[in-house]
Amino acid sequence: MNTDRIRSLVTGKAGRVPVEYQAGDLGDLAGCFGHSDVHDYLSRCLPPKGYVASGVRVHDLKSIRDEVCPGAGPGGYIFPHGYVVVASSIGGNAVCFHSPSGCVVWADHEGFADEIICYKDRATGEWHDADLTSANIERAVELLSPDVGRFLEDLLTDRLRHQLDELDLG
Repeated sequence: MNTDRIRSLVTGKAGRVPVEYQAGDLGDLAGCFGHSDVHDYLSRCLPPKGYVASGVRVHDLKSIRDEVCPGAGPGGYIFPHGYVVVASSIGGNAVCFHSPSGCVVWADHEGFADEIICYKDRATGEWHDADLTSANIERAVELLSPDVGRFLEDLLTDRLRHQLDELDLG
């Protein structure tokens, strides 16, 4: 990821320079440094206040913490499996970075609970109930991009508005 480019785009969207955080400042989020792009985004590219890009609300550090706290859907359920909510749609759905892989996914806000996932298979249209496991979360979320940096570039230049609106409408 071209961190300087992303910082510049965040500055343009947020109207303020991103905050630089040390691992100690990030608390539990420091455990999400499995992929270098996720690390760089969380430590060098978070805005001081949220902003809108491609029609979704991009979160600051406080909002990310609120989104991944226990009981918050979907972030609180999937955060222990390496997913960090970095943005939310008007419908309450989440754009997440998967810290081990560096993938970006869409998680529906209604499909996650304490021990179970309910999700629609987009290929077949069938609904499934499954245990809340990493493998089942991977089946339930929609891949947005295999690359955090490329995704951020598209998000911050408003190229994803149509795609994210379509996902939000279900």
